[in-house]
Amino acid sequence: MDDVNLNGLKEYFNDALFTSMFLEIYNKMDVSYSKGYLGDFIEYISSIFIFDLMQSKFSDGEKILKEDEQFLKKLRKNNLKVSMKSHSKTLDKKITEMGIEFDVYTYDCVICYSNGELYDINYRNWNNDRKTQEYREFQYRLVYNCRTWLKRIFEWLGYNYEKFMDEIIGDKIKEWAKKLEDKELKMTSYSTNKLFDESNLSNSDKMIIMQYYGCLKAIIYFEKMIEKTEIKTSNGYPIFNSEYFFIKLKAVLIDSIFDALPEQESILYDELTKFTNENIPNDFWKTNRKIRRNIHYDDYEEVLEPEYVYVKKYQDIYLEELLKNWNRKINIKIGFWEKFFSFISKIITRIN
Repeated sequence: MDDVNLNGLKEYFNDALFTSMFLEIYNKMDVSYSKGYLGDFIEYISSIFIFDLMQSKFSDGEKILKEDEQFLKKLRKNNLKVSMKSHSKTLDKKITEMGIEFDVYTYDCVICYSNGELYDINYRNWNNDRKTQEYREFQYRLVYNCRTWLKRIFEWLGYNYEKFMDEIIGDKIKEWAKKLEDKELKMTSYSTNKLFDESNLSNSDKMIIMQYYGCLKAIIYFEKMIEKTEIKTSNGYPIFNSEYFFIKLKAVLIDSIFDALPEQESILYDELTKFTNENIPNDFWKTNRKIRRNIHYDDYEEVLEPEYVYVKKYQDIYLEELLKNWNRKINIKIGFWEKFFSFISKIITRIN
């Protein structure tokens, strides 16, 4: 292989490993809302990486089932290419199907929270496909495809996948699983009217927050949870780096939000544009986009260490401001009925 292909292979290996590592954390957990929260995060990162993993020459010609490919394309489109422009047919259809009523106090969404802090809203993950047995089977095959390809690469390099996961990072996986279980996340029905009752946002702006708040919070939370995890060879050469994995995830998220923001009648767009003009250098966007494009492994473009350091600095500034801005525009107050719905939901989860 030439140098570009070797760099692409390293990138492929790193993304596949951390996607699979989160699956191993998931498998160590008991059934809980925290496990479901991690499951949604795995589905999100899988929709970003696995489509390109299976398209890459490194997949050794392995193909995904045709029906799975259709699910994956829809999932990928939902996570990466969402239009929030006013009167979008897709937007209007989803609002209608979910029964969203911004102007009426009704329980029209489900939120994930802990100690009064919002973690996710079910808008992004809501679709009719999720109700079917076929989709649940697809979710299972989706994440295990990643493990299958990773095992093949391990074998090619002369390593044993199970031994690596158990002996090298097994204790870390158990530690992270316990840390997430101790988080005690809860879920309850909630009203979008109540959620945004202290803001004067347009419906498009509200949908931006409902679509991407959970992605933003999950990336920040899980990056902090596993800290900077770097795995090296016996002679000190780094082969896996969680920081690169999350920098790419953040690059994808920033690009998705930027593309989705409506430019007209958008308070979010105006406020974010003002902040970026004052605080984010113009050349950041080019390098961030370069890292985002490296989800296409066969067209990998080398990113130097100073570029990673530079982009991470301004990604964190940008996303920290974004989260603060959105938190000022939402209202999370867990009253009697929210606690009641959370209690009932917990009982149903245990029964199932």
